[in-house]
Amino acid sequence: MSDGTALVKLAPERTTGWIHRSFALHEMKRTQEAYDELKPALDTFKNEQLVWYNLACYACVPGNKDEARGLLSKAIKLGGDAVKTQALEDPDLQGVWVSEGEG
Repeated sequence: MSDGTALVKLAPERTTGWIHRSFALHEMKRTQEAYDELKPALDTFKNEQLVWYNLACYACVPGNKDEARGLLSKAIKLGGDAVKTQALEDPDLQGVWVSEGEG
């Protein structure tokens, strides 16, 4: 069992385990699994911008741009301009800013 999974089991009410587990999966190029493991956290953490933001990244990387835009929009509503600034520089979200006719 990974440390992230252990954290989720020990303290499911804290975002830490959810976020770290999915980030580790994403870094191991297991982005779909990262998305699938984090998505249920929205039920508990509807107002946590980092959950929405990370899900946007994990949706965008494999090309789900429309879903990523919706998730990112919610993250920006919750976190404000700092989140938008971060997103503009995040390589995982590059596809969100490119329209269908470009890149």
